[in-house]
Amino acid sequence: MSIAVQQSVDDAGQRELQALVQAFNVALERLGEGYNTRDRCLAGAAHELRAPGVPR
Repeated sequence: MSIAVQQSVDDAGQRELQALVQAFNVALERLGEGYNTRDRCLAGAAHELRAPGVPR
């Protein structure tokens, strides 16, 4: 059984939701940047383990 609930959101609620969505997007972007940094670090470490001391 499924019940659909629809509720209107006033202008103040819209602004609050928009601010929440923007904050969430910023947090996800920072998280993604952290994963990218980790991946670059791990790739560099893996390269050094495979070929230590080899000039680049």
